[in-house]
Amino acid sequence: MDFINRIFREISPKHAVKRIQNQAAFDILEKGVRKYEGAGKGRRFSDNNPQLLSPNNDANDALPMLRKRSREANKNNPYAKNGTRRIANNVIGTGIMANPIGKTKSATKIAKKLWEEWANSTICDFNGLQNFYGMQLVT
Repeated sequence: MDFINRIFREISPKHAVKRIQNQAAFDILEKGVRKYEGAGKGRRFSDNNPQLLSPNNDANDALPMLRKRSREANKNNPYAKNGTRRIANNVIGTGIMANPIGKTKSATKIAKKLWEEWANSTICDFNGLQNFYGMQLVT
């Protein structure tokens, strides 16, 4: 401790401590001593033991609870329901629009007619609630 710091310590210990702390901070800045503390192994990280798993594995463990919470939010929160609807509209857009092609014009015409009958009815839905295009937007 230098002479000036000893004087400060005798007159005002509180100011002496602040002075020493500031000097230490300046020393660190001048020396350029920096650590990447995210990889540190000190006492602050003693209970932090990350696993080397993929994000998919991490998500799979929490998936049932996340699914329940998102469905609950969709039922009870208009903002969540609107967000889900917007995502569906932006991702799916107009949906799958089939354009059957046959070897002949009559085969193509028959295929298109059969597709339209199936896709526009509720036969395509296991529960019989939606047609093909409605199932693409159910949230």
